[in-house]
This record gives sequence, C-alpha cells and structure tokens, in this order.
Amino acid sequence: MGQDIKHTEFTQADYSNFYERIVSQLNDFEQAVHTPGFGNGATTIGAELELYLINRQFQPSPCNMAVIDEYGSNQLDLELNQYNLEYNSKPVNAKGTPFSQLGAEFKQAFSDLNAIADKHDSQVLAIGILPTLSHSSLTPDVITPKKRYYALAKGLKQLRGNAFHIDIKGDDHLEMDWDEVTFEGANTSFQLHWRVSPDEFADAFNAVQLATPLALAVSSNSPLFLGKRLWQETRIALFMQSIDYRGLDMAKQSRPPRVHYGQGWVRRGAYELFAESVALFPPLMPILFDEETKRRNPGLDELRLHQGSVWTWNRPIYDRRNKGHLRIEMRALPAGPSIIDMQANAAYLIGLANGLKHRVKYLLPSLPFEYCRRNFYNAAKYGLNAEILWPDSKVPALNTEYAWSIIEASLRIAEEGLEDLGVDSQEIRKMLDIIGNRVIYRRTGSTWQLSQLQQLMNQPAIKPESALTRLVKYYAENQASNKPVHSWEVFR
Repeated sequence: MGQDIKHTEFTQADYSNFYERIVSQLNDFEQAVHTPGFGNGATTIGAELELYLINRQFQPSPCNMAVIDEYGSNQLDLELNQYNLEYNSKPVNAKGTPFSQLGAEFKQAFSDLNAIADKHDSQVLAIGILPTLSHSSLTPDVITPKKRYYALAKGLKQLRGNAFHIDIKGDDHLEMDWDEVTFEGANTSFQLHWRVSPDEFADAFNAVQLATPLALAVSSNSPLFLGKRLWQETRIALFMQSIDYRGLDMAKQSRPPRVHYGQGWVRRGAYELFAESVALFPPLMPILFDEETKRRNPGLDELRLHQGSVWTWNRPIYDRRNKGHLRIEMRALPAGPSIIDMQANAAYLIGLANGLKHRVKYLLPSLPFEYCRRNFYNAAKYGLNAEILWPDSKVPALNTEYAWSIIEASLRIAEEGLEDLGVDSQEIRKMLDIIGNRVIYRRTGSTWQLSQLQQLMNQPAIKPESALTRLVKYYAENQASNKPVHSWEVFR
C-alpha cells in the first residue's frame, strides 16, 4: 500500500486481469515457500511507527509532504492524512538487545524529525488518536495529495455506496455518518514485524493471535475521539467502521469487514491467509505491474498489494529479499505513549507469543477462535479491566479472568519466550518490569489520558476544548521525558 500509482480510474477488465494475476501468484507463493532454503536465517524484529504532526497550539499540522521531502530517506513514508507520517525501522537481530536498538533508532528519528518539523512550527507526537482532532481536521482536503490515497478512497467509497457509519459506545456515545475515509487516518499504530520460519508459521501466528488481546489491554492509548470518551482503544472500532465497504448491501453484509481479527486458527501455514484475502475481499486498486520472469523467489507484487488492502490486525508478510522469508506483522498496538513504553510493548507481545508458540497446540482446543476474537474486542473496550477467556495451562478447561490478572501471570511466559529468542537477561528484566508496573498501578496511556482530562474538567474555568489542548500539551511533555507511562504525573 506504500507504492505510488499512475492513475485512479479502472475498468472492469482491469479488475478481471488483476484477479487472474493474484490467483496465479497464490500458486507461485506456495511454491516459493516450499523451496529448499526459503526462510532460512536469523530471527529478526522490525517496527513501523505512525506519527502525528502537531503545531504550536497542539492541533494537527498538515505538513507531512514538506517534512518527508527534507528528511530524504526511504525509511519515512507518507500516510493517508497530511498530518501523519510513518517511520520504518531497520530490522534487528532478536538476540542481544533488540528492543534497546529499536528504541535508540526511534530516539534519533524523533530528534531528526523534530528538527525539521520545527521549521514548520510543528513537532511529531506518538499517540493512538490525537485528542484535539475536530471535524474540520477530517475533511477531504486533509488527504495527502498522492494518487494511491485518492484511489484507495475512491475504491472504498464505490464499494460502500453510501456514507460510512460510525457508532462507538463508551462512557460517551459517538454516532454519525461521514462521507470520507479520513477517519481512518485518525488512527496511528506501532506495528511490529517478527520474522519466523515457514515450518513454525502456523503455531507462531496462532500464538500471536492468542497473545494480542493481552498486549492490547496493557498498551491501550486511544480513549478519546472528537472530544468523546469511548473505548480504551478506540482505534480498533474506528478503523473498522471508517472504511467498512459493506454498506447497506445485504449480500456484502455476509462477508467480513476489511478490517478484522481473522476467520479462524491457522491450520498449516501462511498460504491459508493469503488465499483467504483473495477469496473474501474484492480488489480495491487493480494495478498490474510488469510481468516478472520466473525466479526462485518471485516478487508477487499484485498479491502483496492486495494483501496490503486487507487490514487484519495480525497478517502475514512475504518478502523475497534475503533469500526469501515470512514475517508476522502485528498491527494492533497503538503509537505511544513514550519510546520506552513502545519498546516494552514490543518485548511483551513478541516474548509472550514466542513463549506460547510451543504449547499453543495444547491450548487451542479449549479456546474456539470466536472466543479469541471476543477477547480482542473486549480488550479494546475495557483495557486492563476486560474480562478475558483464557485456556487453563494444566487441564483442558477455560477460565474467565480480568486482563490485568492474566497479564501478571503471563510475564513468566513472556520471559521464557524472550530467553528462547536469545534476548539479553537485563533487557528482558527492564522491559517486562515496565509491563508489570503498569499492571500494579493500573496505568496505561488511556487511563492516564482519562485521569488527566478529568482533572482538567474538574476546574470550572477550563472549557472542554482548552482541556483537550492542555491534555495534549502535558502528554507531549511526558513523552519527551521518555519516562514510562506508569510514572507519568497527572498535572493539576
């Protein structure tokens, strides 16, 4: 989806030819994955961090084109709305201190980007949803002027056939219709890439699906949208609803949304997930690339483009580089609150998934996939206080516990998983202590934002708009300190 395109108008023949191409490439993919030597190599971890640009008044600042032009690196990419950017880290070896290495790279990127943004009276901010967003900052003119975004917006709107309907209930209730896809751009994420071998892919992917609700609950950082207190992770509902192509067409309603948590446990490997995307979702942008000659590891450009337009919260990545390999992209975690928090979030999710990977076959019979999906949305709604269905580790049984309790008990599994990857013991302790302290203090990015907002709203002289502005100001100051969120002060 990061590739730019030359046109935005497509014929029915374009769609038919594109579909034929991706069906053919499914076979090429299966052959490539089973080629001797495919996927051999060290386990690596990478990340993508989506960022806001905000001005001196802590409002969105639509200057991403100017910033990226001056930054001049292919590690930085544009996003749908003009006040968002995406920074792509270099992959690091899982052995040693991978999370500290990622943190050091992000610190340098923040410094460089802020130096450029400052020239435009702006700064970068890592936060799931910017609390100072307003309706005026979500109009069509905020879309980044690139053809790929216009084509994406047009394709989704054509499939939808009517306005996108938003209906999210939390402490407050947001219900409205919106004609544009710009609400999708309100969501910024911290996405992880974990390289896994093809023969372990099914177990690793299932373990990631099992672990993600817990990681989401302890990492939540998006409780506010358009001045309303909604879910602990409002991004999850907003992203799905803001680009739900199904509309009022009952035939489409029987299909899943393009943003979803999955259709079931993976049985054999990554092929199932690519085939599922081809079978269930119509192409959005039928761009045909040059025919490639048959090679050991084909590019599969059309198939990868299509897979990039189906936004499962965890999804497979095929990469022909480095002799060819597979990655699991974990897309559910929010940006922020601080760099050290994101390092800890990455360590906990990857460590827990790797720790569960070898026992997942024994756990899944107790947890039908529908229960795992339910866990995910409960975690998004209620955060640490979500009720989670969790398989018993000793006997085939299913227990219901609060997310915070399961997270606390799971830290040992995450530790084992990180040890198995070869992560340095001091690195493990530092990262998981941050997660443990969040549980002890019941403090996530979302609970801090809500507590800070309540503190401000208790002051009669402060109007709601000013309270949201001050909230972002205090949040930015805390983020700049790079202290973990469990230690953030609530300003009076």
